[in-house]
Amino acid sequence: MELERAIQVLRKAVKHSGNIDQKHIDLTLIPAKDRKEYESALMVSQLAVKDGKLTREELISRLLLI
Repeated sequence: MELERAIQVLRKAVKHSGNIDQKHIDLTLIPAKDRKEYESALMVSQLAVKDGKLTREELISRLLLI
């Protein structure tokens, strides 16, 4: 999976936390049959940060977590 696709996939799992006015990735929002795809997307995105393809802050911004 490419990084752009991983970001598109993970955006579907972003949830507003409510009380603390913060967003996070919540894998309980997705159907169990799609879980492997989301786990793969998480892995791709974290490896991209580790490999220096983008910073953690850029990833957070692109996932619309801020």
